[in-house]
Amino acid sequence: MKTLKIIWLNGLGVIVLFLVWAWPVALKQHLLGSGSNPQNSHETTTPTQYVNSQAGFKITMPAGWQEITTQAGNLADFKNSQSVIIPGTGSYSPYIDIVSAPAQFPSLGALVSADISGLSLQTFNFRSISSTPETIDGQPASLLSYSFRQEGTPPLTNAQLIVVKNDTEYGITGTSLSSDWALYSGDIQKALLSLQI
Repeated sequence: MKTLKIIWLNGLGVIVLFLVWAWPVALKQHLLGSGSNPQNSHETTTPTQYVNSQAGFKITMPAGWQEITTQAGNLADFKNSQSVIIPGTGSYSPYIDIVSAPAQFPSLGALVSADISGLSLQTFNFRSISSTPETIDGQPASLLSYSFRQEGTPPLTNAQLIVVKNDTEYGITGTSLSSDWALYSGDIQKALLSLQI
């Protein structure tokens, strides 16, 4: 299953690298995927802190979460050990992924707008819940929350941190079933805001 990483802007057919924020087509692979093959490019400094010296970031994960095989284009992927089996759709575990790409937008605001626009076009029942300004390592950031569905999935809810530093865009996304969001949203948002780049 291909991860969607491009969008068409302004109807001009201009293909722009869009991180993996326009990723929802790959969501089933992410949620349904299993296995835990830790990557060799990181060191664990505490039981829950993940350090990726190659990509140059740190993030503190919720207790009980584990690194999983990284999807194409992602810097890192983490999964909660809990899963819910929904007949006809499969197994869903909360997860967090981290992606980055060279900056393609003139401002954080333009990037956030493009992100929301792309997601609303690629998903069903997209609903923006909130957009909160944040600061990550002295850089302005935006923490978005939204719910959506994809073909064959139950309702899902995301928290997504978007930040730009040194001409690089970072997107850190935490997802769970909407029905479980109250259980995981605090831990997911705390992890996202722990990012050091």
